[in-house]
Amino acid sequence: MYEAPHPWGPWSHFLSNDFGPLRQSLNYGQYGTSIPSKYISADGKTLYLQSNVWVHSYTFALRKLYLQTYTQTSPENAPSTKNLALAPGVQAISKSTHFGSLCGLNCSDQLNSGILINSEDDYDEESKPIDWWGYTWPRSYNINKITYTTGSMFPNGGWYANDLHIQVRNNFQWTDVAGVSVTPAYPYSNAAGSRTTYTFTFPHISGDGIRIIGTPGGAGHFTSITQLAVFFTKSTSTDRPNQNQ
Repeated sequence: MYEAPHPWGPWSHFLSNDFGPLRQSLNYGQYGTSIPSKYISADGKTLYLQSNVWVHSYTFALRKLYLQTYTQTSPENAPSTKNLALAPGVQAISKSTHFGSLCGLNCSDQLNSGILINSEDDYDEESKPIDWWGYTWPRSYNINKITYTTGSMFPNGGWYANDLHIQVRNNFQWTDVAGVSVTPAYPYSNAAGSRTTYTFTFPHISGDGIRIIGTPGGAGHFTSITQLAVFFTKSTSTDRPNQNQ
């Protein structure tokens, strides 16, 4: 991806992402990426990204893309029971979405919907080494707790295989959160169970993004999710600000 101060440039490269080889040998390429100008919103901030894959015939994929100018903020939220996954401007994020439910009608994300019968996963035919589920916001928040409710478990995946941890985003950089504890202990197998809730607590941090991230399990290399909630709860004697964040 490239950026420029004017439509005519000068252009500078700011992001590359190598998604790695696909597992299926019949996939011959992914190309033809474009953003049709007809479907750009009036304010220029909502677009549709189109790309193609060849698997015996051409396929068509469309993804909604949001642009937002960055404004640095300081966290102001006090401890409460409020779920920050419902804060204004929140966007759910993941490596991939199998069923596309992270941005449905009016971007009503499954991850904060409160609907426990649905399940999303990031099965995408890639042998990916990591995947993640989380949120970004247009401003910074104080955070010290996440609850992750798994989705459906499948014979070929749905769980994390190892290294499940928390990351926070500041100044467009994701960094690991120290001092994380999880209840109950995560089993790193399909014993994680369908629609089971795991609570992550950690010392007070702040940022404009938060995610759970780790190595997906199973032969399909994917994880599943039903809900993800984010909180800044009342401090305890052991909950002090993490000076590394």
